Amino acid sequence: MASTRRRAARRGAGLLALALGAAACEPSTEPRRVAAELEVTAGDLLTATVGTAIGEAVVVTVLDDRGRGLPGQVVEFSVVSGAGTLAASAVVTDELGMARNRWTLGTVAGDTQRVEARTAPAEAGAAVLRDTVRAVGTPGNAASLAAVGSTTRAGQPGQALADSLAVVARDAYGNPVGGVTVAFTGSGGFSPASRTTGADGIARSRWTLGGTAGAQQAQATAAGVGSVAFTATATAPAQPPGGTPGPVTHLVLSRASLNLNCCTPNTASGVEVTATAMDAQGRVVPDAVVTWSVTPDTIVRLASDFNPLRRTVHGTFPGQGLLTASSNGVSATISVRVNPTPAPRIQLYNSPNTAVDGGVILHYFPNPPIPPEELVLRIRNPGPGTVEGLSASVQYESGTPPFLQATLDRTTAPALLTLRVTTRTGLRSGANYAQVTVSSTTPGAAPVTFSIVVIQ
Repeated sequence: MASTRRRAARRGAGLLALALGAAACEPSTEPRRVAAELEVTAGDLLTATVGTAIGEAVVVTVLDDRGRGLPGQVVEFSVVSGAGTLAASAVVTDELGMARNRWTLGTVAGDTQRVEARTAPAEAGAAVLRDTVRAVGTPGNAASLAAVGSTTRAGQPGQALADSLAVVARDAYGNPVGGVTVAFTGSGGFSPASRTTGADGIARSRWTLGGTAGAQQAQATAAGVGSVAFTATATAPAQPPGGTPGPVTHLVLSRASLNLNCCTPNTASGVEVTATAMDAQGRVVPDAVVTWSVTPDTIVRLASDFNPLRRTVHGTFPGQGLLTASSNGVSATISVRVNPTPAPRIQLYNSPNTAVDGGVILHYFPNPPIPPEELVLRIRNPGPGTVEGLSASVQYESGTPPFLQATLDRTTAPALLTLRVTTRTGLRSGANYAQVTVSSTTPGAAPVTFSIVVIQ
């Protein structure tokens, strides 16, 4: 009886094993997940100094056809522009489908840096997914100062040279560096005596030679960077023949053209133009009567002067015209351009000398968080006047809870805008977008809008 029960038990165990084996052979109802999309999650559109690593990691995410992160996928990274370097040539995605890499920019400044990320599927014939990460390299600190053009000049004693002195500041990789103060010193005078290099790295100054004939020297110096020496030969002009001057046969104006800003109502802000009347032998006619006129007469105003050979010109309305001096039936004419008054504007900077345009994704806050989760931006007014009544507002995608605090330290430019992540509770997995707008009550100062992304 006992052996019969054992045989029955063995038969039951065998049937159970067959049933389990059959169940194991049943096909799975869950389809195999495959890579359908590759997207850049963080590290795109950032700015860093050339030759240095970007502060944030480059992060890409491999997604399946339902938008879920796909782990275990090989993502290959390669520099396709800008000659930078990467910490790894290939990275396997983590449990969220993310692959992280570190990017050191190349040495050429500007919007020249690109990295391509692409999947490397193991299955033959599977689609290769690609996306591109972009970065802007900013110049490093100024390391050299060099002349632009020749370092030798020639002119007359006491006269301004036709060609300005020009120098260019460059970093260690040869990129032009803006914001470098250059002082001009030497014989005679310089206008201006100090100038800051522009975005092209160049600073210029007009050199008026000293009053003595012979060799003269000038020097352009940037503290802590270097200096450039210039030389000029000052030659006294040939003396005109003696005798009493004859009738006026031609006029020479002190300016070849005028480029004025609108609008300059005060005498101190005008530009002075003088006329020299000469006879056929090149002798100056000191008592010549010169009349002045402007066409059209709506764009400039001529200030009266006790000296008929001189007038101060003020821009009164934007436009182009002609300024004419006449004497004894002869005349000399120069062109006049009056530029519109530039408007004040809001300009954002994410570093002391790097401006940020609106309409871009300005910053990514990665996951996992790297405290403190905040970004400080500078607000300046590169135009004239004052930008007042500054405010900052934040808008979110539908269904996204507020997660960003925008705080201004003052309401008049220059100001600091601090953006701080206040919570990650309730955020969806992946990218969460906030649109920040900086505006003011100043007429003509257009608002600037950009995006902030928090990766959850």
